[in-house]
Amino acid sequence: MKKRYTVFITVLMIMIFLPYVNAGFSDFFKRITGRPITEQTNVSVVVGNVAPVVFNVQSIPAVNLNEGTTKDVIFNFSARDGNGVADLNDASAFAVFNKTGEPLRSGSCILAASTPSDKTYQCNITMQFFDRNGEWTVNASIRDLGGNYNENISTSVNVNLLRAISITPTSIGFPVVAPGGTNILSSQNTSANNNGNYFGTLDTTAFNLTGETASSERIPAENFRVSGLSGASTACSTGTLLRDRLATTILGSNLPRGAFAQENITYCLTIVPSGISTQIYSTRGAGSQAWVISTT
Repeated sequence: MKKRYTVFITVLMIMIFLPYVNAGFSDFFKRITGRPITEQTNVSVVVGNVAPVVFNVQSIPAVNLNEGTTKDVIFNFSARDGNGVADLNDASAFAVFNKTGEPLRSGSCILAASTPSDKTYQCNITMQFFDRNGEWTVNASIRDLGGNYNENISTSVNVNLLRAISITPTSIGFPVVAPGGTNILSSQNTSANNNGNYFGTLDTTAFNLTGETASSERIPAENFRVSGLSGASTACSTGTLLRDRLATTILGSNLPRGAFAQENITYCLTIVPSGISTQIYSTRGAGSQAWVISTT
């Protein structure tokens, strides 16, 4: 009896649970708990503000500075933005030339062209005549309307050497001298003004002074010494000895670089030849010519 009861219960349970097994576990869970088998969930994605990209910075030819004044360097660069070109802040487009040890040279940029994918900006940077020669880094940058910043420093520009000076006064004289006189300083010194980006020593090319009346007589160039500002007080003893028609570096001269940079040159007539006649001896005499001050 007990055995038949057990078999009966087993068959009954199989009949009850078999439909649930066939329907799957999830259907079974639903029938057991009475809860739905699906739920809804909200999904969202935040698209952030993408920083702009500066590219295609124009190659700039070597810069030839202008003597004693400024030089405008004009070039273009392009920019794009993942949020669209309308997100670029045109007013923030900017450019800088940078060289270690030198003042930054910067300039604003204006919108030159626009396409659906990018914008092109034209920049104008003003350089000074004394800006150092060599390679300068080009920095082109822009911000978007969200304030995100991007720059491009992949390009450089080369600035050429500019040797340019002007001198004042243009004539140098000496006090009245007598034959045999020694160590007479000039009445004027030469101020050599630097109008370029060269810096360093100066040269003097001297010529014999010939008589304006008797041109056969002369005061040799070798009778003169010249000195820069640092040696002005000892120009007659330690100044550089000049040579006729030969460019001679003025030892101790130092032409600096910068606005209003200059070097002063002092002249000394170390000895007046004995036996020469009374007259004016100058570079205007026959066979002579003006002395030349130049960069080394």
